[in-house]
Amino acid sequence: MNSNTLKKVVITTLASIVVSAGVYFFMVPYNLTIGGTAGLSIALSKFFPEISVGVFQLGINIILFILAFLLIGAEFGGLSIYATIVVSVSLIGFGKMFPNIKPLVDTPFMSMIVGVGVTAIGIALTLNQNASTGGTDIVGKILNEYIHVDISVGVFIADFSVVVMGYFAYGINAAMYAIVGILFNAVVIDKVLTGYKTRIKVYINSRKWEGINDYILNVIVRGSTLYEVKGGFNKSERVMIETILTRPEYIKLMTFIKEFDNNAFVNVATVSEVSGEGFSYLTEENKKVLKEKNKKVVSVISGGNIDVLMISSMINKGLIRRDRIFNFSLNIPDKPGELAKVVDLIAELGANVVKLEHNQFKNLSRFKDVELQVTVETNGSEHIKNLVQAFEEKGYEVIKIKSKII
Repeated sequence: MNSNTLKKVVITTLASIVVSAGVYFFMVPYNLTIGGTAGLSIALSKFFPEISVGVFQLGINIILFILAFLLIGAEFGGLSIYATIVVSVSLIGFGKMFPNIKPLVDTPFMSMIVGVGVTAIGIALTLNQNASTGGTDIVGKILNEYIHVDISVGVFIADFSVVVMGYFAYGINAAMYAIVGILFNAVVIDKVLTGYKTRIKVYINSRKWEGINDYILNVIVRGSTLYEVKGGFNKSERVMIETILTRPEYIKLMTFIKEFDNNAFVNVATVSEVSGEGFSYLTEENKKVLKEKNKKVVSVISGGNIDVLMISSMINKGLIRRDRIFNFSLNIPDKPGELAKVVDLIAELGANVVKLEHNQFKNLSRFKDVELQVTVETNGSEHIKNLVQAFEEKGYEVIKIKSKII
């Protein structure tokens, strides 16, 4: 048995014991027949008091697994059968250790809330190990196979039947508690399954996107995606940042944005689950890297493994990261001599033109202006600031756009 399988077995065992504890200590004392085989077992114990709830639970699940095997095939894994046995045996054990259990809380309603909460957490942890504690989900699959109803509908039919049996066994109050408990149980399971995986997706639209993106990459140490977007009102082109963070990371980022660019437009959404490198798993390659701690690392470059294109790309990325490459656009009048004015101003400020795209067919402002996209090499952030200021003093509106690898 490998470590991963052992971990699943241990978690499934503990979760199954939690389920049985919730049933025995909180539902059995008030005869709360809240659906499932546990509820059915509690109802049957009313008519056959000499048989314990745990024995009923074990017997019912054995019958259901046999029916499932005969009617729809072997679709239930060994871990699910194991979980079912652990729940049933735990119930029997609790009955032996704590016979004639008394209510631990004062009212049936509070007992139902606590009991459903405890069992739902156990069920959710079991489901997270790709296992099941058996019960009415098997009935749902059988009904789906033969009368073609949704599995969820089949489970509801089975649980409602248990509620009806609880009504005949313990009266209307028990049945009402059971209905509320079934609904609460579904909510808690869903929250437990998705809650600990919840992340926050943040969209940021800012003129100072480079600084915010650097903060995400280098301080928070999360990845980001950059989108070139255009404003619907003023048609200006900008870069929008998308990133997914944990809540503490989100708070940290928002604190930074408020200080760095109070005019940034931030859109936030909750993500139920994130799957991918950096969140829910590590690649085997990264696992190898992460094992090396407190050691010196040397990058070896030799003539046999030099990739000229890769090195060129690395240099360009470094230039962009350090604001040595500046990519921007201007709207200039569509008449002779305007392009020369722009180039002369760039030369006066000591910047070096790397790329220039003058698209005369992209007309703006009712065919009076055209767009000019310019990529220049600069000395850094201060140089870019001076460049933008000089153009604005001449009446140009500088629109920063995402720097591309050249």
